[in-house]
Amino acid sequence: MTYAVISMSPDGARFVVENEIWTEGGQRAATIRSTGGWLDLRARKLVAPPAELLAAFQQVPRAPHFVELPSSREAIQSNTSER
Repeated sequence: MTYAVISMSPDGARFVVENEIWTEGGQRAATIRSTGGWLDLRARKLVAPPAELLAAFQQVPRAPHFVELPSSREAIQSNTSER
């Protein structure tokens, strides 16, 4: 099994991770992509994770096709200006 970050915002508020599961014979059996974000439940908005958690998450291997996502603030401003 592999685990890699394929995209993440600089502040770590938003991310996409990918797991690949391989058979014993070396064939890929499945690819799982999970999109996530850290949510402040009281404010009901995306926030950066605690510094210690962000530091740990930044140590996860990045996929060769890694893409940096806009920060949560940039995403909110972009969505607001499009309306």
